[in-house]
Amino acid sequence: MGIATRVQHFRHTLQVGRRNHLSNNCRAIAVAARPLCATRSLFVVGGHGPMQDLAVHPTISDLLAANLDDATKIVGAVCHGPAAFLPAHRADGTWLFAGRRLTSFTNEEETAATLAGNAPWLLEDRLRLAGARFEAAAAWTSHVVVDGNLVTGQQNASSGAAASKIMEQLGRRTSNVA
Repeated sequence: MGIATRVQHFRHTLQVGRRNHLSNNCRAIAVAARPLCATRSLFVVGGHGPMQDLAVHPTISDLLAANLDDATKIVGAVCHGPAAFLPAHRADGTWLFAGRRLTSFTNEEETAATLAGNAPWLLEDRLRLAGARFEAAAAWTSHVVVDGNLVTGQQNASSGAAASKIMEQLGRRTSNVA
């Protein structure tokens, strides 16, 4: 798939995401209301919704900390999903993801998709400034970063590979617990 086709696919995905934004946001909040022990993994999908809502969500920090601090659980995100990581701080004020290796939609991809000029901020920049060890691959290629129980994918082309890594990690953790 050429870059022009990938950009066109990403724009279509973004348009569909905008139409589903309200229902997706309600589902995300409903998940946050579930008992923390009821989940084995937390996965934040991409699209610009997380940049608008989850990047400033008042309780996402507790949900992320409960999963990230438990070695038997997985935290995952793909594309713009890591925007949900931005408000996640510990009680002492330190960012939950400081020093962690991760990836997300890159500045290069945001620019190529002609979305950078409309965005109030770029996710790659914010993650780096917050203290992430950001790892990028070539634009529009599948790229997954695994750092302990944190699994992130660069953009929608990485979704399947990120999901596979999460399932692999969950299987490994389940077999170690049993």
